[in-house]
Amino acid sequence: MIELSNKLKQILSEPVYENFFLVKIGNYRTTDLYTSVTFNNELYQNDGRLYSVAPPQMNSIVDRELYKLVFQNSDLAFSASVGESVEVRILFCENDQPLLSVEDSFLVYKGRVESTAQEIQESESTYIVSCASPMANLDSRNVLMTSKEALRNLKPEDTSFDQVYEGSSRVDLRWGK
Repeated sequence: MIELSNKLKQILSEPVYENFFLVKIGNYRTTDLYTSVTFNNELYQNDGRLYSVAPPQMNSIVDRELYKLVFQNSDLAFSASVGESVEVRILFCENDQPLLSVEDSFLVYKGRVESTAQEIQESESTYIVSCASPMANLDSRNVLMTSKEALRNLKPEDTSFDQVYEGSSRVDLRWGK
């Protein structure tokens, strides 16, 4: 269960409130707030690149949620690597002042970059970073060749497949009736 601080309860009970995002991808930190801020001893720059943080959307593969971060990239200088760590937080403002304590923030997403894409249109260029939920690895497949030589390439001292292949012979399985 998510515990809300008294300050957050008060802000969220208001009909209108101002919020902003803090995004960290690897060593890159940015915010969509009107100014740069220091949160948890880390500086988040307002460099104008953060375009949107899309709410999680369901993907049909294993019903997992995908998070998309969209960045302005007109100079084609921004990029992120697949597998880089990602953290997205939402924070709030009170009387036009940002609340910068950890207990007054929501951790929206923490995980890794799953894929990236550059979209170039006539008037603008955007860079899309897709992040998957922690359930994303349910549909991933890791192939391990189960031969003596393949395992020796991974770990030369491992002899676990030596005995398996010494006495083995071909087996024909007949399926059906």
